[in-house]
Amino acid sequence: MFVSLQNDELLFIRGKDSTLAVCKVGHEREFYICSSESEIVQFASAEDIIVASTPDVGSKADKALRCVLFLIREYESPLTVLPRGHTASRRARVVVSVDKGVRLSCTIERGTHPEQNVLCCTPELEGMQIRGVPDGVMIEGYSEHIKLEKSQL
Repeated sequence: MFVSLQNDELLFIRGKDSTLAVCKVGHEREFYICSSESEIVQFASAEDIIVASTPDVGSKADKALRCVLFLIREYESPLTVLPRGHTASRRARVVVSVDKGVRLSCTIERGTHPEQNVLCCTPELEGMQIRGVPDGVMIEGYSEHIKLEKSQL
């Protein structure tokens, strides 16, 4: 399914027990992905996407997602990768990926993957794929109970 998405827009993907927020990178730039062992520089194009995921719903979840996307995209905060098994992983309420496309998985540990093409989600979003394309995003694995809502970034 194609969904139009401009550089100044945010797309919320809402399930019954979780929420995603998607925005475009907006212009060519680099992102810093920092772990306890290294720092990786990932280059992104304007059509690439930033996807944030939380296992929560409601206005508080929306505000958290919007805030994290702003910090990553506009304030150029680095992406942090936790070591596998880190105690903070289960407390990470929002996790983020930046890439051309992102696959959602409920079988990975939150916040521990330096690979930016996979993102932790709840079971209801398992297998969904979101890909940045000119003037929007393509969503595959979309189920009918999922709701889409756009707003200004």
